[in-house]
Amino acid sequence: AFLSTTRYTNAYFGFEFDFPPEARLKPIPTPATSDRRIRLLEVVGPAPQHAGISISAYEYKGKNWTDAKGILRHQLDQDLFVGVEELHGLSKTTIDGHQFYYFETRKGVEQHVELATESSGYVLLVVLEANDPQMVKALNSAFYRLKFFAPQEAQQQAGPDAAAY
Repeated sequence: AFLSTTRYTNAYFGFEFDFPPEARLKPIPTPATSDRRIRLLEVVGPAPQHAGISISAYEYKGKNWTDAKGILRHQLDQDLFVGVEELHGLSKTTIDGHQFYYFETRKGVEQHVELATESSGYVLLVVLEANDPQMVKALNSAFYRLKFFAPQEAQQQAGPDAAAY
């Protein structure tokens, strides 16, 4: 992958999106997970908004493994179990020709949108979150402008100020 202060470009899955500049996102180190999830991106912004974007990939092996909708259904059920306000239930949408499932919840001041799609044998799980509803809208709007491309074009798509991530 490639990362700049304004854009994330994934070379394996062939997609990119620009960050809203007001989020002022910076990468943070993340430990390996104990489940089958592969962390692709983890960025956060400063207070008071505490914007954040997290992208993970789960290997998808067919009907005996959970698909994008199943992963989000489980995530939403877990959120509801601990007591969140459901702002938007599990639904589907299309972003740049790819079907995504998504939901939106809020607990206290923290609000987040989770999206998932299937790509190249994996389920991609995206979490957009912030303590400010306007920032969540900005993150969501930026992600909805996501572009898919041929993976071999990643470095060209990333731009000159991007570094390997």
